[in-house]
Amino acid sequence: MANLGIDVAKKTFDVALLKNEKYKSKSSFDNKPSGFIALLAWMKQREQGEIHVCLEATGAYGDQLAKFLFENGYTVSVVNPSRVKAFGEAELLRNKNDKIDAKLLARFCEKMKPTAWQPDPPEIEHLRMLGRRRDALVSMRTQEVNRLGNPDRSVNESIEKHVGYLNQEIEQITQSIKNHINGNDDLKKKRDLLDSIKGVGDVVIEAILSETNGFARFERIEQVVAFMGLSPKEKTSALQLKEGLHCAKLAALG
Repeated sequence: MANLGIDVAKKTFDVALLKNEKYKSKSSFDNKPSGFIALLAWMKQREQGEIHVCLEATGAYGDQLAKFLFENGYTVSVVNPSRVKAFGEAELLRNKNDKIDAKLLARFCEKMKPTAWQPDPPEIEHLRMLGRRRDALVSMRTQEVNRLGNPDRSVNESIEKHVGYLNQEIEQITQSIKNHINGNDDLKKKRDLLDSIKGVGDVVIEAILSETNGFARFERIEQVVAFMGLSPKEKTSALQLKEGLHCAKLAALG
């Protein structure tokens, strides 16, 4: 089996195909459907056998590419960047650029054999988009709040007005998130289970549901700990398991 590492940025992505200790690399595919199709053609020209694809979890940047490759029959793994970083540090990797990152991901895929990924159901994708939009609005609000106190009265009033608008938007999206969860029996059940864990608030619960589907994809605590970046390996030490104990409770949701 060949292993393909994909280093994803906002507008482009670079790839490195590893097989029999030899690389075939390609830079700057467009991170949009036309670039996905170009990648597919490139892969088919260079490897007729099975390919395991590995890319980092980079928010929304790699979601559509991962889904496209999955739908075209490839094994895809979407991994925590901290695991890849730890793997690179173990290799004593000194230099860093996009080509090296793609090759590093290909080696990580070959050596670590990360768990296969699959797209979440539509209700989870919708919840994730709502959650990420709220995160973006909260970040905007923080930036504006930090600008308050401007000596120019008109500017300060403009900032206050924008903060008020952002507060309304955040409140509306938060309510949309709650309505979406309450309208889905499975999400509501998982929300209620998470809510029973001391110290886990609404925002954290909603993030867990949207970004991991309540850890439904995981079968073992080792996978939960590895996903969260507490260990670069699939098997964890006793100390790492202790660090992941709280995650183990959440894993039961799956």
